[in-house]
Amino acid sequence: MPRPHTDKQIADVIEAALSSGWRYEKAGPRGRIHGRLLCGGGGCNLIVYGTPADPDVHAKSLRGKVRRCDCG
Repeated sequence: MPRPHTDKQIADVIEAALSSGWRYEKAGPRGRIHGRLLCGGGGCNLIVYGTPADPDVHAKSLRGKVRRCDCG
């Protein structure tokens, strides 16, 4: 399976979320949004940018939000 994102840190966060029961919906071919992470409980909806200004900070932010989700 190809990596879900071109940046390694962001792809690692997406893969970890997927293994924890989250879903990933890839966005269309245009725009800054690469896709969305959706939790299993349906309450958390995280935007994943394709070209964030600082990929390390974006990955860290996503990782924290995935960890803090208490939807189910």
